[in-house]
Amino acid sequence: MADREQIRDVLADYGWGNDAKDEAALNSVFHDDARFALTIEGVDEPIGPFEGREAIVGFIYPTVRDQTDQRRHVIVNHRFVVDEPERARVRAYLVLLVTDAGELEAKSTGVYDVWFALRGGAWKITSMDLALDRPF
Repeated sequence: MADREQIRDVLADYGWGNDAKDEAALNSVFHDDARFALTIEGVDEPIGPFEGREAIVGFIYPTVRDQTDQRRHVIVNHRFVVDEPERARVRAYLVLLVTDAGELEAKSTGVYDVWFALRGGAWKITSMDLALDRPF
């Protein structure tokens, strides 16, 4: 059985890395050979997949770094679809809250589909697919 709390912490670190514009935190959650893909409802072409931690963070970090509003990635309803000693698959909801000029908006929602692997004593993401319900 996977260590569910450690896996939830990885997802929390991913959210914090985005919201705090923390490149090191984003680097810490992905294995070197991870992949990331994004689909957005109403947008014909998927974004990615990005292959490898460097490519993933190279896509995510410049986007969050340049945002002038404050975003909060609320990642909830963690559902363990695969739960094994050295790998796990989690589906979870995203609620993306944005505060801009004192105004709070639920900017988008979506579903994460994430594979994790335990390597070298650390749980990290090996694959992340995010399906957004609307553009952000």
